[in-house]
Amino acid sequence: LGGALMQTLAVEAVLELPLPAGQAVRLAHLLSAGCRRITESQVVDLAFEHRFPTSEEWYAMAAQRAAEHLATAIGLGALLASAPESQRRALEIFARALGCAYDIRDDLRDAFGDESRMRSRAGRDLARSKKPLVMCIAAERAPAPARHRLSELLAGMRRDPANEPDIGAVAQKFGLS
Repeated sequence: LGGALMQTLAVEAVLELPLPAGQAVRLAHLLSAGCRRITESQVVDLAFEHRFPTSEEWYAMAAQRAAEHLATAIGLGALLASAPESQRRALEIFARALGCAYDIRDDLRDAFGDESRMRSRAGRDLARSKKPLVMCIAAERAPAPARHRLSELLAGMRRDPANEPDIGAVAQKFGLS
């Protein structure tokens, strides 16, 4: 509900800006489309809690997560600055790449991070059955019995975070380290 409220307030703020009507509508459309894609990615991410996505599916989802936040924010600024279409497109490509890089780094930090340097407990995403890219790749490379065991480890961790699997060992076993 918080996201829906924030989207509504943001669109209202854009429409109240002293801008030509066409520009305000383009800004509101970009903002609404970005919020829709972010929400869609959250739904997909929740569905991934119940299965291992392929790395391709993970990238498609990630392209609408932090990447969409950045692309929307940068796109709004570019429209306000009346940047030409070629510059807006280049900025969007950059923002999406940066957002995907952020998601990968965040996943690695969660899976392998040093808790003494983090503001949250390492492994929190795994305990909630979130699948970092490294685990998706491990599941793709794993034979069926190992993939099944990996799913069991993650399910056990969800029930009891003390059952945290050694993610480093899993990554090494499947050639990801």
